[in-house]
Amino acid sequence: MQQVSDQTKIFVKDVAMNSFSLDNNDRALSIDAQSMHEKGLIGAAQAGHEWAFLELCKRNSSRIFKTLYGVTKNREDAEDALQDSFMRAFLHLRQFDGRSSFSTWFTRIGINSAIMLLRKKCKYRETSMDTSLDGSDTWNDWDVADHSLDPEQSYAACERTMRLKQAIRRLPSPPLNCRRDSTG
Repeated sequence: MQQVSDQTKIFVKDVAMNSFSLDNNDRALSIDAQSMHEKGLIGAAQAGHEWAFLELCKRNSSRIFKTLYGVTKNREDAEDALQDSFMRAFLHLRQFDGRSSFSTWFTRIGINSAIMLLRKKCKYRETSMDTSLDGSDTWNDWDVADHSLDPEQSYAACERTMRLKQAIRRLPSPPLNCRRDSTG
């Protein structure tokens, strides 16, 4: 039971939270969340009623998932972005001011979440370790190529650099009067 005011109480009827009851001055009202308009659900969600937020998410999740799948081109990434957008929308629900519809606001949050996910993936490339390159089920014999110089090559490169710098320092400086003649 959630207390709304001194005279009104809300009782959740079922686990799916699709309906609830209002007890207002000893008059019982039963309201189905699925039949509520978006503005009423937003008001209830901003007042802290989880069932209203769940109904808003339920109404918009399949359409937003399709949009996110179009952005990410990957089902798992679209699911991750959708989950992240649920969390961000819930955290920032009180900042929703109604200048646009809830679905537009929620879609924008989802698209931003998908873009951030793609940026992270580009920054940190992932490789599956579930199978090895030869198709076996183990990754223990999977070797990662090391493109750095071995110690001997590194020392030789350092030695060459040092000798080149010494040779440059021993070069005579050019005379000051060695300028190109502009009339030439």
